[in-house]
Amino acid sequence: MRSVKYKLRSKVLTSSQDKQRLKNTILAATSALQTILGLAKEIAGPTGVPGLQAGIGGLLAVLDIIKVTCSNSMWGSQGPLIL
Repeated sequence: MRSVKYKLRSKVLTSSQDKQRLKNTILAATSALQTILGLAKEIAGPTGVPGLQAGIGGLLAVLDIIKVTCSNSMWGSQGPLIL
């Protein structure tokens, strides 16, 4: 059985290419989700469901925060990212 330390070490992203690939994947996924939610928000407007547009707007705000965090600090001085 492998130790916890070994398992964690195997999950640490060490290659800058791996880090950049993960960062690009996260940004692409959040962008796609933002597009889908933006369309859903536009469609939800005329449906008359109370709070639906506001809820989708809240999700869009959270995705904006995730994108900014990923862009600015994910690979900063915090050290390697452990998944």
